[in-house]
Order: sequence, then C-alpha cells, then structure tokens
Amino acid sequence: DRAAELGLALPEFSAAQFADLRQQLPAFATVSNPLDYNLSLWGDEAGLFKCFNTALGGDCDAGLLILDYPPTDERGRADCDKSVDALLAAARANGKQPIVCTTLQETLPEATRARLIAAGCPPIQGLEDALTAFAKAARQAQRRTEIRSGSVTAALASTDAVSDRLRLLTEWDAKQELKAHGLTIPSARLV
Repeated sequence: DRAAELGLALPEFSAAQFADLRQQLPAFATVSNPLDYNLSLWGDEAGLFKCFNTALGGDCDAGLLILDYPPTDERGRADCDKSVDALLAAARANGKQPIVCTTLQETLPEATRARLIAAGCPPIQGLEDALTAFAKAARQAQRRTEIRSGSVTAALASTDAVSDRLRLLTEWDAKQELKAHGLTIPSARLV
C-alpha cells in the first residue's frame, strides 16, 4: 500500500517467472510482487538464490529484502546471512540494485551493515524509510532520463541566463516556479 502511495510500481511477474516461482514455492505461497516465500526456503541459500534470481530476472530495477535478524540466536543470524548472500548474488547476476531493510532498527548487526555497504547494498532500517528513499531515488532517475532525452528541460539554469529576472520570491511563488520545472512540491493552498 505504501509503495502505491509513493508512486512506486511493483511490476507483475512475467508468465515464465510466475510458473518458475510457482514450481519453487509451496502451494500455500502466493506468487505475486511483493513476494512472500513463507520461509519455505529459509536457510537454503541455493534455493533462495534461485528464487531471488527468478524474481529479479524480470522488469524491475531493484530487489528489496525485508529481514530482521534475531538479537541472540547465532543459527538464526547465520540463516539471515544466507538470505542476504542469496540476494546479493541474484542482484549481481541480474544487474539489479539490492536493498536490505529491517522493520526494527536494532535487528541489523553492525557487521552486516558494514558488509552490505561494502557490497553496494544500502542497509535501511525501517520499511517506510526504505520505500520512501527508493521512491525518491526512482523519481530522480526518472527525471534524469527525461532531461537527457530532451522531453523536458532541466530545472537549473545559470545565473547569467536569469540575471535579468532576479527578484525575491515569496515561498508560494518559489514553489510554483519549482513545480513548473517538474519538481514535486508539498500540497499547499495560498490563503
């Protein structure tokens, strides 16, 4: 629901992906994006890689793994590491951005955070923060693509080009200028 509110598309799996995932997962698992593999592959790094590889093989930009490490259970932490390793390998194999998110801030071990950062995978603590950060990054990438394609103009101009128009703007007018150049501004009313 939050992804939809943020304008993040969660693409459907292709027919081939759906069939492959349906075969990998138990009958009670719902094959959709987002995918809940229902812990059916928990601790099975090869099985997790196959699942994540199938899911990331489609029309998507990134794979987000939601994972809370247990605070004291070493075996549980090792199983979490297998999930992270499978995600990193599947993302690398498909040229996609891996992201690991915890729902509880204190559950991601410091060593794991450092390992993720070194692998180019942002460790984000808090699901809402993860989705918001990804939505902003996606919007920036979309805007950059639009500007490079020439379908819109860049919002920035040199001061030389606007020096004859320099004037102090009210907050309302400044936001309207930013909006006219394609930037998203907060909802507001002038009263």
